[in-house]
Amino acid sequence: MRVLRGERICLVGPYGAGKSTLLKIIAEIIPVEAGMREFGHNVSVGYFSQQRVEVLDMERSVLDEAMDRISGTGEQSVRSILGAFLFRGDDVFKKVIVFNGGEKSRLALVKLLLAPPNLLLLDEPTTHLDMPSIDANRCTKELYGHSHLR
Repeated sequence: MRVLRGERICLVGPYGAGKSTLLKIIAEIIPVEAGMREFGHNVSVGYFSQQRVEVLDMERSVLDEAMDRISGTGEQSVRSILGAFLFRGDDVFKKVIVFNGGEKSRLALVKLLLAPPNLLLLDEPTTHLDMPSIDANRCTKELYGHSHLR
């Protein structure tokens, strides 16, 4: 499979067909057993897994978790980004543990996008998200402008 800059690919198949496994191979989480995996020049891979909340420290605040991914960006800029993902006002100071699954998924997506990768691998990105979150997620993908597989 070859993915060129700006392309978007959606993997579709029945449960157990290996879609998540393929994404994990591309993300270098599991090794290639046959064939090869080769990235273009300066490709930075970001992987959004089905178990995305594993990347979150439940005892930290939303703001601290988001600030952890970037350097040189002020708190106000990060709060603006968090606001776009429906974390507003004093919510950014609450510990991650108090949020529901959809809110934690949104925060994990914020952390991923702040990295920022230029190849996004999204494994069932709308699982655990409510409709406003799905709309924010769709908007993010439209604005993001990089290659992604989902």
